[in-house]
Amino acid sequence: MSGGRGDVLLGNLVLFARILRSTGLPVSPRSVADAGHALTLVDIERRDQVFHALRALMVGRREDLQLFETAFNRFWTASPVAGDPTRRRPEGRTRRHQGRFSIASLSAYRASLVTESPVVADRRGTAAHAEVLRRKRFAVMSADELDEARRLLAHRPWTIQERRSHRRVRDRRGPDVDLRRLLRSVGRTGSVPSRLPRRARLYKQRPVVLIADISGSMETHSRMILHLFHLLVRSLDRVETFVFATRLTRITRHLRLRNVDRAIDEAALNVMDWSGGTRIGESLGEFNRRWSRRLLGHGTIVVIVSDGCEGGDPELLRTELGRLRSRCRRLIWLHPHAGSARFEPRVAGLEAAMSYVDDFVPAGDVRSLIAFSDMLAGIRGAASGRRPARRPGVHRAPIGEGSAPEGTT
Repeated sequence: MSGGRGDVLLGNLVLFARILRSTGLPVSPRSVADAGHALTLVDIERRDQVFHALRALMVGRREDLQLFETAFNRFWTASPVAGDPTRRRPEGRTRRHQGRFSIASLSAYRASLVTESPVVADRRGTAAHAEVLRRKRFAVMSADELDEARRLLAHRPWTIQERRSHRRVRDRRGPDVDLRRLLRSVGRTGSVPSRLPRRARLYKQRPVVLIADISGSMETHSRMILHLFHLLVRSLDRVETFVFATRLTRITRHLRLRNVDRAIDEAALNVMDWSGGTRIGESLGEFNRRWSRRLLGHGTIVVIVSDGCEGGDPELLRTELGRLRSRCRRLIWLHPHAGSARFEPRVAGLEAAMSYVDDFVPAGDVRSLIAFSDMLAGIRGAASGRRPARRPGVHRAPIGEGSAPEGTT
């Protein structure tokens, strides 16, 4: 290797070692030095030789092999320089300075490589253009079109119908007399008040749990799905969000940031199996074991976003879906390819899921996500009727493009 080329590769190798350490792999400085020497003995134009050399020196436990492979595939394929698949663009210098690697930036880079259809005339802002954009599949949208689609969804009123709680609150026009307040008033004044105190049932928003597949087969839809999750987290009060490929990762805290791009960037930094393999059954099993008891209750709505391409055991997926369905009020499956003329649910994951899913909903374009928002708004609670004023809570700012400068939380 020449001096300049070797310095770039060595710098990226050190950054790669930091990424592995952040995931819990015990990578020592000695193993990094040995790996750097090993790269001088292999053909760095051969990706397989580089992979096996680094794996042999940086992985010491069998259970870490899958994680190493996922991190390797995500790190060493971002923004390649022409003619050298192992080198990264000069932006690697900035990442070395920051000590971070954003997988979301990789998705944005690949989205920019989508071939755009020729533009005959600029029709942006017209009703015809908006209608075409609503029907266009996310997988074939350009980066600018994805931004427009995000703005269309951001202006939707994302709501979910509330459930009637067993608790009762003060309500001047409520149907029931508040006997406790009435007796206290009589005890203080010695007479019955002219207006009887009343109360009514308290209505609360149903909890929502969002679980998205961000494996390799979902790569063209992952970023838009995270935009959807950000809208729901910012619009509703009780929302928990998870993503998975080969393992489950909770990203609720990151998506609470107001700036959508920063929120997705922060979430992606904590997901090391982005665009990796798919283990739907194992990921749902982890959710059932670790999170279901504390999150699934009071009529929770669970939404799974996946294409159903299960890389594990379909029977395990069937078992875990059954457990999940028994603990929630409603299970909704969003599929990015459903609704197209050629779609047929023949993959093993979908065949296992269809018996337990209440609603199987398309999610491949803006129009289908708008229909999904209408579905959420129409999910009814335990009973209908006039609702009392809601208990004071956190005020939610309107969702809109550019609602906060970069860095605002």
